[in-house]
Amino acid sequence: MASVEERKNKNGMAYAISFYRKGKRYKIFLDACYNRRDADNVRFAVEGFIDAERRQEPLDRRTQDFFTTAPPDLIKRFSALGFEVAKTQMTIDEIWQVFRSYEETTVKESSIIHRETVYKRFKAYFPDDVKFDDLTSIRLQEFRDELVRHYAPTTVAKSIVDLRTFGAWAVKRGYTRENPFKEIPTGKTGNRDRDFQVPAEWAPRILDACPSQCWRTLFCLWRFAGLRQQEPMLLTRESVDLESRRLRVYATKTERYEKGGFRTIPIVPILADELVRHLETMPSSETYLIYENRRKAFDRGFQYILMQAGLKKWTKTFQNLRSSCENDWIADGIPSHVVADWLGHSVKTQEAYYLRVLPEYFERVTVPKEIAHDFCSNKNRGLNRGLF
Repeated sequence: MASVEERKNKNGMAYAISFYRKGKRYKIFLDACYNRRDADNVRFAVEGFIDAERRQEPLDRRTQDFFTTAPPDLIKRFSALGFEVAKTQMTIDEIWQVFRSYEETTVKESSIIHRETVYKRFKAYFPDDVKFDDLTSIRLQEFRDELVRHYAPTTVAKSIVDLRTFGAWAVKRGYTRENPFKEIPTGKTGNRDRDFQVPAEWAPRILDACPSQCWRTLFCLWRFAGLRQQEPMLLTRESVDLESRRLRVYATKTERYEKGGFRTIPIVPILADELVRHLETMPSSETYLIYENRRKAFDRGFQYILMQAGLKKWTKTFQNLRSSCENDWIADGIPSHVVADWLGHSVKTQEAYYLRVLPEYFERVTVPKEIAHDFCSNKNRGLNRGLF
């Protein structure tokens, strides 16, 4: 009775609903913000209307429920075709449920869980029946002040960013003309006070304290390849190319971008040594490179290793290992865009959350050139020349 047609445009995939009504052919074109599931729901609504007209009966329950949460721009398109649709202004809670259903097909589960937490904070301050028209700048500023009293600056900033995303989506769907959250200042989005450069010179002590080869390899992947905490768990034998000194990494966090989540990282000497030993001792029946403790969190185990090495645990354990690798590569003169590509993020993200002012930069300008050259060379020798 009705069909979904796919069409490509500059913004990606878009859909159109094609159908015949009273002997004429019609199409409802959907914007790029509608996904395939949305298109199927619109098709069911069209069929419900046509079936009700043919039977001369009221709309079925499913079609009525669809228009309870349908965005205004879609209501207008149906009305323009002669379909009689009555619609009242929806509450933010009703719109959020539609937004959450949309995000289930577009973002990671962890992001959905995080945004649900943010929305709970919003609901704790505003009543369930609040609408977009009720969100004045004064009320939203009071809401932000309430967040500041109970949460850290970074948490407040990320909460506002997520609400802005929701507001922007609501504008595209036609639920509201303006994004009310856009006027709220986000504030500080990252806490650089807990940044710590993990010295490469600590590597021998940490490696000696590791209880297994898997732990030795894990540490080197975090500190000398800059992998995120869970990224080593997806590495296989085929990910390692020791001949060309390349490591192919897959990250679910970036799979929706241009490279599909894959990136290639150079294997530095200290990591190469550990990978050689790892592959030699790895059971032939195992597929994944890290085959021990696959279902356990690493934080407690790594904290024990640091204690055995006589080192005090630093905050942001794994992010600081990753950022230390990035800062080493930048200090070695590797261009920022290259390092950002290796680490799997943008240069903007690199500058905002990873790069820091290292002591060796002061040494380069305050110590005579000959001494500074020796100092910098010795500092990075363990990383670049594999002397560990």
